[in-house]
Amino acid sequence: MAVICPRGFDSLPSEYKEVAIKKLEHIIRCEAGHDCVKFECKWNHPACIPGTGGTHGVRGLILRFVVKGDKGAVQFVLLTDWVPPGPVSKLPRRKGGTMAKVAREMVERAGVDVEQLLELLVNNAAAELTTYYYYTILRANLIGLDGETIKEIAEVARIEDRNHFEALVPRIYELGGELPDDMVQFHNLSACRPARLPENPRDVKGILTVLVETERCAVRGYTQICNMTAGKDHRTYDLSLSILHEEIEHESWFSEFLGEGPSGHFKCSGSNW
Repeated sequence: MAVICPRGFDSLPSEYKEVAIKKLEHIIRCEAGHDCVKFECKWNHPACIPGTGGTHGVRGLILRFVVKGDKGAVQFVLLTDWVPPGPVSKLPRRKGGTMAKVAREMVERAGVDVEQLLELLVNNAAAELTTYYYYTILRANLIGLDGETIKEIAEVARIEDRNHFEALVPRIYELGGELPDDMVQFHNLSACRPARLPENPRDVKGILTVLVETERCAVRGYTQICNMTAGKDHRTYDLSLSILHEEIEHESWFSEFLGEGPSGHFKCSGSNW
């Protein structure tokens, strides 16, 4: 039933108002904004690259209010300047393409969320490099009879953590990721807390506690990556599993020095002590 009233809706009798309102369909649509200048194109279009004519540019959130009836529809459009803050990982937009396109495609087809995997890889790479730095300070403070006893094992773990960082970087770029160009940002992305020197730098047991907790964080991180990639991303899985073996060994070394359980090691790998 159509209701015509030249003097406006407010002049209609109440029973007609109820009928008119029921016959109208109210629709509200939200169209998310995008920022294809700073971040990855939301449509993954190969031509959408910052600084080129193919970019989609920046557009804010759009709100559409639609009222539909038998005789037609009226639409109100509200344009805003609100744009998404960027990827959850807070990593910068990748400037280049993917080194191994087919390799990434196979990983995606196997059901792996490559963006989430890249975030984990970058965060763990940050943890390895920052751990190498902090372990340098810890090692320098391992002095005296007690400190010198574990200095060499701390040095082995320090060098191996640096090697882990070097091993992760090629895989990050192969999958289309990259490292931040700001060291402070990279440090803050670390998957593990900074292995800072205890308040008392002569507290060898305190240093050992810092070392073992850092290694346990690494064990959790690489276990997560292995669980995510097992049977799906063979290269990342093999790499992460190899690192995981060494991180578990590092944890055991420091745990045994703390007297947390019987020792299963006669000597640490890569050392003659």
